[in-house]
Amino acid sequence: MNQLPLSPPAEPTPPSPISQPVALDSPIRSVPIHESLPSIRVPSELKPYQYNPVTCTPLDLDDVSVRAQLSQLREEYPSPEAALKAQEQIAKEVQRKLEEAEKKREEVQKAIDKKVKERNTEMKVLSKYQEVKASEIPAEGLQSALAYLGREGSEECAAIVRRNRLQESLCRRLRPFLGIGFAVQGEPVAWVSRQYGALIIMTLA
Repeated sequence: MNQLPLSPPAEPTPPSPISQPVALDSPIRSVPIHESLPSIRVPSELKPYQYNPVTCTPLDLDDVSVRAQLSQLREEYPSPEAALKAQEQIAKEVQRKLEEAEKKREEVQKAIDKKVKERNTEMKVLSKYQEVKASEIPAEGLQSALAYLGREGSEECAAIVRRNRLQESLCRRLRPFLGIGFAVQGEPVAWVSRQYGALIIMTLA
């Protein structure tokens, strides 16, 4: 028996494009979706309730899921009055959540601004303290440390300073900012740091 020729395979149906969310400040959003939600807008060509509020695309009434949702809503709210009342309640709930989110955002921003201000103040005080204390270092010790720093080419390094030790009390005050100093073969050591944007040298016995 002769077999009928096989039919060519059906071409795969390309997936329907997924609509992307539209920013709230997009120019295509022109009218409020509800009078109680002026910050949420949709295009103006159709009725506001005929749009997806996220993607601003018209609702596809032929879509099975959309039709099922509409049917369920009609059962829950059989009269126009009930539907309008539900709209008002939902709009108020959405507006409340938007206000809470905005309040939370403002609180977080205030906390960030406060931390930044505190840090800037601390940096200014520290920089001024470093400038004053660094000016007390004798020239020979500073030149020796700078020469060592130039050879090493690093941001933080230990430089041996053979003369011109700083006072021990000054070393103790600077220690928290510079880390733990150390000695090499009994020589006083200077810790050179640019971590805070200023050069400081600390010598330890």
